[in-house]
Amino acid sequence: MDSIIKFTAVAVVSLIVAVPLWMLILTGEFSMSMFADPELLFYTSFALIVLLYGFWKDHQNKTDD
Repeated sequence: MDSIIKFTAVAVVSLIVAVPLWMLILTGEFSMSMFADPELLFYTSFALIVLLYGFWKDHQNKTDD
């Protein structure tokens, strides 16, 4: 399996677990409906894109050396 696919899988699982935990810590409430919140989905997607871009650039720099 390609390393970018492994990293993507780990990043998605980490974000799915971390976001509700932070919401629980910060607001003191947890609801499954938070996964349908458009703002939260946007920020989670943005974080995933930034993580993937950083990993891809680092992977590209290692293969160029």
